[in-house]
Amino acid sequence: PTEYSFVVLALDPVATVSNLKNEELTAACRRLPRKRYVAFVGDRQQLFFMPWEPYHSWTFYLVYRGVREENQRKGIEPQMSVPILPNRTHPLSREPLDPGYPLPWNDCYISDFIQFDARVATNETEEEP
Repeated sequence: PTEYSFVVLALDPVATVSNLKNEELTAACRRLPRKRYVAFVGDRQQLFFMPWEPYHSWTFYLVYRGVREENQRKGIEPQMSVPILPNRTHPLSREPLDPGYPLPWNDCYISDFIQFDARVATNETEEEP
């Protein structure tokens, strides 16, 4: 993916657990429904892009709808959400992220509390994204 862009991603539960060599776990993962998610691509974990490496790790921030509710136990406050255009609603009037084109929903946000690192297969192309 390109850093600081929006993507649609799907997680592969079977590939996620394949290195554990546990047939029961793998069978359970095969039964899981596969869904697609919209996410904001953060930083690449490696300092340099290495086209010969089969995978690179990236940080993804899942897009969600509506401002996060306060959760004092987890230290989550509504103002920690970042709006995404066309949404401009924020408790402290934080500037929204611009995805380059409007998302089809008008109440989307990202937050550091809904993010994860994932390996992505390397795919080098000649064209600029």
